[in-house]
Amino acid sequence: MKHIIVAVAAIVCAAQTAFAADDTGGTWAFSGAVATDRIWRGVSQTRGNAAFMAEAKYIHSKGPFAGVWVSNLDYGVGTDTSLQADIFAGIDTPVWGRVNLEAAVLHQIRPSEQSLDVTEFKTSLTYGFKQGGWAAAGVFYSPNYHLGGESFYKYLSASVPLAQFRGVTVSASPHIGFYGFSGSDLEGYRDWKLGITAAKNGWYGSVNYTETNLNAQSVHTNSGFAGARFAATLTKVF
Repeated sequence: MKHIIVAVAAIVCAAQTAFAADDTGGTWAFSGAVATDRIWRGVSQTRGNAAFMAEAKYIHSKGPFAGVWVSNLDYGVGTDTSLQADIFAGIDTPVWGRVNLEAAVLHQIRPSEQSLDVTEFKTSLTYGFKQGGWAAAGVFYSPNYHLGGESFYKYLSASVPLAQFRGVTVSASPHIGFYGFSGSDLEGYRDWKLGITAAKNGWYGSVNYTETNLNAQSVHTNSGFAGARFAATLTKVF
């Protein structure tokens, strides 16, 4: 655990150093969202109920960023937590042409008498298309998954513009991922998603269909809520 704390502190300090070097190069971004369900890696985190989310993020022009994200949570009978707060920091920088590299650390806090917190390290590459939209490939790694052992999540995702009408931009968002585990008896599984998003003036409305091949009887948290699911989300970015 000590090396995780050191890594988090190092990235946060690096971000603070870059921010201090140029006070005019950073901006704050705030967002709030409401959803009919919060689905994360193919599994509902609210057991099919509504979710409310908010985020505050500082982004520096040189690439570093840091922020916090919060949401309600429902892990069902036997757990005493109803809140998740993610603290994150990292850097997002161009590396070649239209390709950006992101490296970040994320600590998920789920207040509970049980051990539900997880720290993940992320690396991803994103390619921005000339016509708009992007495609990305990345991996999240955790040395301390809350159900034991290590975990890694590999994914491919994209945002593809479809049309524009009276200032509304409509895009499709396909995604596929694989959640793997080692050092425990947890089974790995795949998830896939297809979403449609309409955006205008900082408002984003989306409808997503997700599905997994996770066994509903698995010991994974909320595995009974991992089947085919639809969710609608309305987000406002300030």
